[in-house]
Amino acid sequence: MSFQRGLRRAPIPARDRGVVWAVGRRVSVTSTEGFQARVGLMTEDGNPSRASLANGAEVEVVGWRPSGSRGVRYQVRATTGGLEGWVAAGSLRDPAAAESPAVVATEQPAASVIDVPGRRFGQR
Repeated sequence: MSFQRGLRRAPIPARDRGVVWAVGRRVSVTSTEGFQARVGLMTEDGNPSRASLANGAEVEVVGWRPSGSRGVRYQVRATTGGLEGWVAAGSLRDPAAAESPAVVATEQPAASVIDVPGRRFGQR
């Protein structure tokens, strides 16, 4: 008896989804144009608004919306001043990650081997 194989589906390619921010989370806005630049806010329909936030300003995530091939947009509210608008996901970062010190690897001295007389490992 023979079995017929159906059409094989190609595996779905993995996409880099980036970081997902929860509603209510406090994060910082960051500019992709350099340290001194401000981060422009968008309206709900994706058009640029006149409002902007300083680079590194702390905001609270109020909502999110998928934007198709452009990624995800997040609705944010500034913790000081209450300015509200939409930003691209790439404009948000974890403030704790920026403040944590870099891990510096230190070389540990090699453990010395001591030859102990007696039974060797695995011997009875």
